[in-house]
Amino acid sequence: MSNFLIVHIATSTAGYLVFAIAFVIACLFIYREKTIKSKNVNLKERFSFSLDILDKYMFTALTVGFILLSIGIPTGALLQRKMFGSINMFSPRLAIPSVLWLFYLIIIYARYRSGYRGRITSYLVIFGGCCTMLSLFYELYRVNL
Repeated sequence: MSNFLIVHIATSTAGYLVFAIAFVIACLFIYREKTIKSKNVNLKERFSFSLDILDKYMFTALTVGFILLSIGIPTGALLQRKMFGSINMFSPRLAIPSVLWLFYLIIIYARYRSGYRGRITSYLVIFGGCCTMLSLFYELYRVNL
């Protein structure tokens, strides 16, 4: 087992896990926002985080997952070149994570550049989390064939 394989599996799996955490935080953000807008706020709730704190945690998880995926994709490409002699950018095992990486890059850029926060970012993270989980299930299905 090569070192690239260990790094690739560890960073990609950790990146997907952190994106799942960002997905859960985004769902909590939407839920919390709806309870505040409907004025059904219970101050004795177990998870009574403010929207600002949830937004910061969501963005931190998004950034960490993006960094981990930024390490996992190139190591996967290097593994592909080592195993098959060339890198096929159109193989689904490399193309799908690359598209997800680009999607998360756009979210991070929009947050830094335009200041997108809150509901818009949460819905984008929820969509990205669903796509990330589909990508993970695809990878697990392809490996077990």
